[in-house]
Amino acid sequence: MEKIALITDSGADLSEEFIKENNIYVANLYVVIDDQFYEDRVAINPADLNKKNNENSKFTAKTTSPSPADFSEVFKKVANDGFKKAIYVGLNPKLSSTFSNAELAEKHGLEIAMVNSGSVTLLEGLIVIYANDLIKEGFTFEKIVEKLNKNVGNQKAYVWFDTLKYLKAGGRLGKVAKRASSILNFKPVLSLDGQGDFDLIKLKVKKEKSCDIIEEKIREDLANVKKYYMTYISGTERSLLKDIKNRLEDIEENAESALTSQFGSAISAHAGSKAYSVGYLKIIE
Repeated sequence: MEKIALITDSGADLSEEFIKENNIYVANLYVVIDDQFYEDRVAINPADLNKKNNENSKFTAKTTSPSPADFSEVFKKVANDGFKKAIYVGLNPKLSSTFSNAELAEKHGLEIAMVNSGSVTLLEGLIVIYANDLIKEGFTFEKIVEKLNKNVGNQKAYVWFDTLKYLKAGGRLGKVAKRASSILNFKPVLSLDGQGDFDLIKLKVKKEKSCDIIEEKIREDLANVKKYYMTYISGTERSLLKDIKNRLEDIEENAESALTSQFGSAISAHAGSKAYSVGYLKIIE
């Protein structure tokens, strides 16, 4: 079996437990507050952002990508750990310069396949999880890359937002932006697809009713799907995750895996503390 390293960025929002258990290398994004740069997963956590949001209703943080030098350090560590080949699964380049910076970085002799996940947060993470399984199953480097690229775009997530203020401030609303001025004060359910685009599912949704909508959409989308991965994710407010997991228990049982995680600091800067989401990746063999 080939020795293949798996690399991603902190925009994938994988749990620390999953990262450590599977020896995944991560290039961290940065959160920018008052012109100070804080490294995601290292110098700042989502609770810090939540505290600032609660202290100042007008506060919004910015984010920035790992630099080519940051990626170079990650790649150097991978090479020093004895790998010759690596797969980098990255954040959609239309959403961030993260992927481009990875391409620009010095590779330190590594053969690196650059796989654009097509999206961000849990949908990027799902591609990483799938890649990790393919490596463990012993597929060749070339076959893994082929399978990943074949399934990029097959992800979808449904997200309930307590506010769209942070998404709008970060310019992350995409095609929903044209309606943003009229919906910022609502609590909508949006879909996020495998191309990194948001769409409006329902404009005004009470917290308690959001699970009904998300459960219905997930069941509808995964009906008769033979192979899929799932993931659940939220901000620091995690009260609805247990409810939605219980509702989807039968769907989860048939999934290849179902990871539960939390938005990292970089994604929390855009999603806020109360957002939560359920996503999936349909596998085409």
